[in-house]
Amino acid sequence: MKLNRRASRRQRDVFETNRVARFSCLDRRDKMLMQALNPQSRGDRIMSAVFAEDGVRFQYPENWRLERDDNEEGWTATLQSPQTAFLMVCLRHDHPDPQQMADTALEALREEYSDLEADDCVDSLAGQPAVGHNIRFFSLDFTNTCWTRCCLTGSGTLLVMAQCNDLELELHEAVMKAICASLKLEDE
Repeated sequence: MKLNRRASRRQRDVFETNRVARFSCLDRRDKMLMQALNPQSRGDRIMSAVFAEDGVRFQYPENWRLERDDNEEGWTATLQSPQTAFLMVCLRHDHPDPQQMADTALEALREEYSDLEADDCVDSLAGQPAVGHNIRFFSLDFTNTCWTRCCLTGSGTLLVMAQCNDLELELHEAVMKAICASLKLEDE
């Protein structure tokens, strides 16, 4: 919108305030995404830590805590943000069907959060076709966003699940997506 010369001072002030607010919002969101993806950005967003096992490799921020657990079928690596957001990577060596594994994860969440809403999703994960769900639910009076993606690898079936309450979504969504984008499946 362009103002003509006859616009009142108040109209010009309102126009300028709206223009600055609109661009500062976009600038802030773009800066956050660039910080999550750019290793030269702020120290708390540098994706310098690396996880690599069974041909599964990904980068994550050095201020996210990694916990790895073995189980009978494989392993689970859980990344915890400094707040409540987390991302879980699970590899099952017994090669269950990806759709079945994604549905099992959804049913486990549904048992905990009966009012959750979920949409089926077909996507890619580390360059492989993946299935999963985009999930929304309430917990402790907060709305939460969660997504699951599941694919086959040479070592087994891989499930990735990311979850964040919506108050932290703007802060952590780009980071969780950057972690997923860094995911590589390597030949052993």
